[in-house]
Amino acid sequence: MGNATTICSDKTGTLTQNSMSVTKAFVARTKFFAEPPSRESLGDKLFDTITQSVVCNSKVKQNTLYEYMFMAFHDTSEKPKLVGGNQTECAMLQWALELGAKDYKQIRTDFPVTKFFPFDSAVKSSSVLVKGKELDQYFVYTKGAAEQIMDWCIYYMDRDGQHQDFTEEMKDEIRAVMNGLMDNGLRCLGVLYKELKKSEIQFQLDGTVKEEGTEHFFRGMTWLCLCAIQDPIRPEVPEAVKLCQNAGITVRMVTGDNIGTAKYIARQCGILTRKGNNIIYIYHICMTGSEFRQLSDKDKHEVLPKLRVLARSKPTDKEALVEWYKTYNNDVVAVTGDGANDALALTKADVGLSMGIQGTDVAKEASDIVIMDDNFASIVKTVMWGRSVFDNIRKFVQFQSTVNAVALMLSVIAAFWKQFANPLTAVQLLWVNLIMDTMAALALATEPPSMSLLQRNPYTKDALLISKLMQRFIIGSTVYQLVVLFITLFRAEQWGIVGDGEHNSDGQNKELLTLVFNLFVGLQVANEINARRVQNEWNVFSGIIQNPYFVGIIIITVCLQVLIIYFGGAFTSTVGLGWEAWVYTLGVSIGILLWR
Repeated sequence: MGNATTICSDKTGTLTQNSMSVTKAFVARTKFFAEPPSRESLGDKLFDTITQSVVCNSKVKQNTLYEYMFMAFHDTSEKPKLVGGNQTECAMLQWALELGAKDYKQIRTDFPVTKFFPFDSAVKSSSVLVKGKELDQYFVYTKGAAEQIMDWCIYYMDRDGQHQDFTEEMKDEIRAVMNGLMDNGLRCLGVLYKELKKSEIQFQLDGTVKEEGTEHFFRGMTWLCLCAIQDPIRPEVPEAVKLCQNAGITVRMVTGDNIGTAKYIARQCGILTRKGNNIIYIYHICMTGSEFRQLSDKDKHEVLPKLRVLARSKPTDKEALVEWYKTYNNDVVAVTGDGANDALALTKADVGLSMGIQGTDVAKEASDIVIMDDNFASIVKTVMWGRSVFDNIRKFVQFQSTVNAVALMLSVIAAFWKQFANPLTAVQLLWVNLIMDTMAALALATEPPSMSLLQRNPYTKDALLISKLMQRFIIGSTVYQLVVLFITLFRAEQWGIVGDGEHNSDGQNKELLTLVFNLFVGLQVANEINARRVQNEWNVFSGIIQNPYFVGIIIITVCLQVLIIYFGGAFTSTVGLGWEAWVYTLGVSIGILLWR
């Protein structure tokens, strides 16, 4: 995820709060923008038909305890809590309750559902077939994307409950209202119905409706109303999108909503940025799924790098989009999805991100990461952690390479001088390995992610584990350490840093070798601090106190080193050092920090 260059994000629930409510309606050629319609304003027939359609074409129900309280204290402004369905259905049923359909359970009892037609992403609608109160009476209730199901209608119902011709003039009037609402970020749903006789329905022997032969249910329907649903964006999303853009990541919205709604939300989120009434990024492109599917290969190379919003898209569009960005744009693609039909796109993406709340089990299985709160801001955190993990690996490799190179070359080169052969004993090297393999791994691997990780572009696919900057650091640090260690070996006695005291069986000055060992460890402690940065940063202490593990391990290492020097004795081949040796060790070790 740290290498992601493109994020194809859903809108509903990821960029928005998924807290929907019907805020406006257009019924019987009348706008209800300030207050919801009522029985008095619509007439009994139209009012009842709308509420029956909304209540029956939904699986949502109220929380029983809350419902009791709401019914008992109906004068309060609090709304009943709805459970058991998606947020669109919750919003629609809530609206029906606000209209006055309080006894929704009785409506469902009076009009039992004979067959469900689940949401179809191709036509953006869902329907139910219900049994009417009369013996031979059935109704089809449909809700869906208004601009797509409008053409299914040949009538609309007026305030008197009469069916009027659904003329082009009427359709244009609805489209004008709808476009104005969508340009303000509202989703527009149309509500339709049709009355059927039993003879028009094909039943099986067990009384269920046959799957085939239902196409005529959705021809010659009657338009009831247009509902506008508001779903506010998450307040933290604009900042999260801005962080992605600063981090070199392109955020693209892929949604099933209308392009007007999608563009409004994209502007609110910062995916499309406005300056006054003009879009700053004039080369950004918004298009629909149908337009995308009609693009030639040549057009795709021209259009898709600039694409920011794909509206009215199908799951197959998302899959094709992911495939194109990976293959032709050389992107590392992260994609979000929540439905079973998103599984292919989630699988094809470099990083599949499923939603923990709305996501189906199929989507979660197909994804690499599950976003538990369905929040886009959490996706930004995964980018930070992804980059942090890669950086921490680099930090450890950088540190390890330097320690290994210095230890090896010190032992090999010193072997050419008899008086300095084996400057580090086996026990001392074991202690160095403990610092190098265990303590350094804990210290550097626990570096928490910081916001600075989002202030640079992602690593490319072919980025080397050891970058040129790291190579320069490793070589420079190795040279510095070897130079000061050999200067210490040859000059420490002459400079009076150590005395000409006790010698070992090989005739070597124990205090001098102890100083070399102490300096070697001191250099590694300083180098460990230096290794915290793999970019071209100068301040290696930045954020160090935010990692208590690192600080603790450095302190423990220094304390143990002091104990080894003074109490290791013959086991560690060390003797106590004077203050001059400690000042020398500290000064030379700090010098490596200036290598940055």
